[in-house]
Amino acid sequence: MAARAARIAAWLRVADNQKNLARFVGGMTVCTMSLMSLKRVTPGHVGLIEDRQGTLRPYIYDDGQLVLAIPFWQRCINIRLIPVKKRFIKEYKSKDGRDVEVRLLCRLQPR
Repeated sequence: MAARAARIAAWLRVADNQKNLARFVGGMTVCTMSLMSLKRVTPGHVGLIEDRQGTLRPYIYDDGQLVLAIPFWQRCINIRLIPVKKRFIKEYKSKDGRDVEVRLLCRLQPR
């Protein structure tokens, strides 16, 4: 283990290796930040961008759209547009012994 640490330390003393390592770390950081900054608005929603102070960007983004947001300072808020439909179906026995199917359709509106 000590021999490996000595080889790594000797490798890091070379100026070209330091430059290559700095380029690699910088490039990976830029790639990671660019991938983290892409946010997709989910279908059936609209998107808003909010920063840390709570102020919103003056744009509304459509569903399926890719939005650029700085990951440490901004976040994407998805707001549902399509009303939610919930269907309940139950079967009951009536007093005279018949099977009765009851269907209930609820529509929940976003506020």
